[in-house]
Amino acid sequence: MLEFLPLLFVLTIIALVSFGVVAGSIVAARKRRETLAKFAEDLGLEYQEILPAQDASQFQQFNLANKGRARKATNAVTADSGELRFVIFDYNYTTGSGKNSTTRRQSVVMAFSSSSLQLPHFNISPESFLSKISDFFGFKDIDFVDDKAFSDAFLLHGADEAAVRKFFTPERRKKFFGFRDVSIEARDNSFIFYIPRRICKSNEIRGLMERGFAIYTLLSSEE
Repeated sequence: MLEFLPLLFVLTIIALVSFGVVAGSIVAARKRRETLAKFAEDLGLEYQEILPAQDASQFQQFNLANKGRARKATNAVTADSGELRFVIFDYNYTTGSGKNSTTRRQSVVMAFSSSSLQLPHFNISPESFLSKISDFFGFKDIDFVDDKAFSDAFLLHGADEAAVRKFFTPERRKKFFGFRDVSIEARDNSFIFYIPRRICKSNEIRGLMERGFAIYTLLSSEE
């Protein structure tokens, strides 16, 4: 029996550490819910623990919503003027399996307007080494031969290349440099933006809303 004591000790330590990690995650998640709910209340916004069904349906049209597995959209904070609806929420999904599984967490801002947004379908994100790999596998990057700075800075995809090129006028391309740290997906009368693997703090919500409105202004204006 004595020869098994070291093994039992190690197993006990592993179990205690695992319990501590799980318990810590539960406490942190509860604290985040409470903090976001209070912050939303102070701003006169609506908070829901799970992304509302109407917004979840809207979100499904975007590529981000269909990545990985074990997808969760939680902690939704909503501002709705009737004309324009903004929803900020936490979105998690898992890729890989077993020891190679990775859970990616990010805050997503989704905007919807039934009348003031008429957007071509496109995805735009900062150009990177990984984006060059995606280009190799057939996700064609739309470049502008007369705007090398923009083409070097951004990866731009779109099913209707002609419509995307028409939308990205020289003036609009210039203004996009103010958002070169985020990924944006646009579909008809809505768009989302996010920084991959970046969860916002509660005191950053107001800033995210303001940034979302700035993107909305850029996308809805005549350029």
